[in-house]
Amino acid sequence: MTLTTELKETQTIELKATQSKVHAVTVFQADRAEVVRIFKVDLKSGQNEVDISQLPTVLDEDSIRVDGVGSAVISDVIYHPPTSNDSDKKHEEAVKELQKERSILEQELAIYKKQEGILQSYSETLKGADTDGHKLSEFLDVYAKRQSAIDEKVRELNAKVEEIDEKIKKEGELWSADKEGKKRATRVTVIVYAEEEGEAEIRLTYSKSLFPQA
Repeated sequence: MTLTTELKETQTIELKATQSKVHAVTVFQADRAEVVRIFKVDLKSGQNEVDISQLPTVLDEDSIRVDGVGSAVISDVIYHPPTSNDSDKKHEEAVKELQKERSILEQELAIYKKQEGILQSYSETLKGADTDGHKLSEFLDVYAKRQSAIDEKVRELNAKVEEIDEKIKKEGELWSADKEGKKRATRVTVIVYAEEEGEAEIRLTYSKSLFPQA
């Protein structure tokens, strides 16, 4: 007689608190509130890991309660505290580096603008009556070539400045997004057992500071 043991894989379900429904908010004190969020999940028979992210950073670990409705049987709740994040320093250094690159480009632009001014000033000192026709023609050829080279370089440098400005803008947007993310850096993993496959409801209750978003 042969005994066969069937091992079922654990299903992982990833949820974001910001995309869930706030079922209730109860204010207990001037600066504290209890929040109840409801999540609807499709469970497989056996063990399921429900990972809930984007919970408030100021969430009180000891206040966490999780209840299962329907076929959901809660076997464990794992609290993941916010991790240390030095993204502010990273973004600040990135912006400083980009600004340094922009400053170098602006210095190069200033040099070419000065050359352009010198070329223009010199051309204005020439008078047709006092200048040999052949020499004037040579100067005009040199002037045209030099002015064309300066114009091309100025266009190239201006394009690089615009590119740097766009990078600075995007870095600023990432910085702002990271700052918002730090407000919701807590995560909770709920181990749920289901006798059979189907939809279930998970009710998450926690206390937090009243002022940041729920």
